[in-house]
Amino acid sequence: MVSLPIYIRFGLYSAVLRYMSHQVLLTILKAAVASILMLIAVFYLLGINNMPRGVTVLYCCFSGLFLSLTRYGVRQWLRGYTLKDVVRIIFSIQPVTSPKQVNKAYGIPVLIYGAGAAGVQLAEALNKSREYHPVGFLDDNDSLKGRVIMGKRIYHLASNIEQVIRNTGAEEILLAIPSLGRSRRAEILRNLELLGMPIKTMPGLSDLASGRLKIQEILDVMRRYSVETLYHAAAYKHVPIVQHNVSEGLRNNVLGTLYTAQAAIIAGVKNFVLISTDKAVRPTNVMGASKRLAEMVLQALSQEKLFQLYHPELFGFHPGDVINNITRFTMVRFGNVLGSS
Repeated sequence: MVSLPIYIRFGLYSAVLRYMSHQVLLTILKAAVASILMLIAVFYLLGINNMPRGVTVLYCCFSGLFLSLTRYGVRQWLRGYTLKDVVRIIFSIQPVTSPKQVNKAYGIPVLIYGAGAAGVQLAEALNKSREYHPVGFLDDNDSLKGRVIMGKRIYHLASNIEQVIRNTGAEEILLAIPSLGRSRRAEILRNLELLGMPIKTMPGLSDLASGRLKIQEILDVMRRYSVETLYHAAAYKHVPIVQHNVSEGLRNNVLGTLYTAQAAIIAGVKNFVLISTDKAVRPTNVMGASKRLAEMVLQALSQEKLFQLYHPELFGFHPGDVINNITRFTMVRFGNVLGSS
């Protein structure tokens, strides 16, 4: 009765167990210590002086252990593990994989290439989803060979990968090393493609936050399909909306056009066509002015056979890198968008 209010106060009964992190261990420790201090205070106020000190220490230890084991056990059970698997994970008897790797309803079994921070973040995210289920890690770091992360074994790249795939039941490989250079990444992809399995590259969190991922996706599409002509129609064209959201309108219509044009130049696209508006002629509103600026950006690029990228880090380049421009830029203006005037 003494401990229950304290555990409630520390939020131990309000946590979402499926998404519980290891930070909860610190919370459990604080709650157990606060509980034992409160228990000692109650004994003192009631005049109970013959209670052995070891009892309070054992109570603190066992309560903390019970709180931890029950919560982690329930978390693993909610993620699809059996009671036998939960016991093995808790007591580290042997690395196990979830039955999800056999039951496709729980997700596609995948191997994660990269046992670093990005790989662990990816595994944690996948464990909370039902689309993919990690069954192991691949890495070329000799010091990590045979070790275990989150109950999943790390296999060295020099191992018999075909045997690893058969043992784990993996159907895809996810590449989770965002810090790799382009040449090294391409080399790894070539080696993994020999396995005849789908290979997917997962971005780092910094790539997602900075917008680098979307630009890289555009580049990948243009390179993969050898795009010769790109029609750029993406823009905010509704006059009142852009008029009341000036900064976002300029960012999308002007910078968006610049970044797309730079991606086209890098990919070697022959023709870039901007779908503009008649409001760009002597513009009287922000939308028309933004589209006129976008036209001027392309006019400037068309005069540059060699140029330096704006924000080159978004494209995987370094400041000062010079790019050869073979892209031909043209523009076409259309009339009113319904309901825009």
